[in-house]
Amino acid sequence: ARGGCFLRGLEKTARENVIFEHVNRVSQQFLATKEKIGVSSARFESGRALGLRLIGRLLGVVRRLTLPLVKKQLAAYAGDLSCFDLYEPENAQDRNAGRRFTFGRNWRQFVESNLTDERRQIARKCLLDFLGVQDLKGRVFLDIGSGSGLMSFSAFESGALQVVSFDIDPKSVESTNLLREKAGLPLNWRVEKGSVLDPQFLAGIPQADIVYSWGVLHHTGRMWQAIEAAAGFVKPGGGFYLGIYRKTGQSEFWRDTKRRYNQASRIGKLRLEVWHICGLFWRALKHGLNPFRIYIHEYKANRGMSFYTDVKDWLGGYPYEFATVEEIKSFCAARCGLVCMKVNDSGECAEYLLQRPQS
Repeated sequence: ARGGCFLRGLEKTARENVIFEHVNRVSQQFLATKEKIGVSSARFESGRALGLRLIGRLLGVVRRLTLPLVKKQLAAYAGDLSCFDLYEPENAQDRNAGRRFTFGRNWRQFVESNLTDERRQIARKCLLDFLGVQDLKGRVFLDIGSGSGLMSFSAFESGALQVVSFDIDPKSVESTNLLREKAGLPLNWRVEKGSVLDPQFLAGIPQADIVYSWGVLHHTGRMWQAIEAAAGFVKPGGGFYLGIYRKTGQSEFWRDTKRRYNQASRIGKLRLEVWHICGLFWRALKHGLNPFRIYIHEYKANRGMSFYTDVKDWLGGYPYEFATVEEIKSFCAARCGLVCMKVNDSGECAEYLLQRPQS
């Protein structure tokens, strides 16, 4: 998922830098102390466990105290469309799907402030590993809903014969073009603005060996139609790398939360972000895990992404649809003629590698 425009440029500010540097410093000191003392020290481990429990309880209290304020703020702004951080789709089909969140501002901010060479290398490795290939030489790569443009850039650096990227969000198109400029404006990388639900636009898009659409199609307002349209670009023998939200017992709760987040004022968004981050840290501590390591030190291993960018992306991702793994596999087999080769459903967004048999 691609969202969040709250407090534009927040990741650039000194305030956030100070906070994250402090968190990193504390976490590094913690890990260094552990190594110096040795993991076999029962006294150290006992103190560590007690500290984690205390921090977890504190975060739980903060989350419970914040929730009423969040609900009050969201209710106060529930009917105030002037504070929506949305754009109005230009074509009739997307207008019918409703107003939607502007993921592009969040992704442009990520590209300008957080995208490093290390993140690019991680993203490239994640892409190739899931596809099960060493490179993309001789292959056409189609990125539907390119967002930041990071995966298109990864495909280009992996030697793709041609890269085609498109997104309906103008800011996402700008973000992808920024990375194309960093690549030297290659002629075999094309970036366009368009919708996967617009047949007239899709008529100019080529068939591809690899179609990539991760965390995108469930935000179109017509997920099943979007999946079928995207699958139509897979060449015989080609693959479809798809990411779709898993259906869980909390799916309806999150649909309502995302809708209200988009209606909230800036301070309302901030309160909900704090509430969500506290919840993530509390759950990690509850299971004896170090949240600073998971969400600060090692988070970029998640396709080269940024934790705070993904928090806004998750909360802001609306429209919001979801499906079970079996629903996706059955639909793609019956309606799209694709065979499921691989599934990773360990996260909120299940990943699928689907293949069209050779004709």
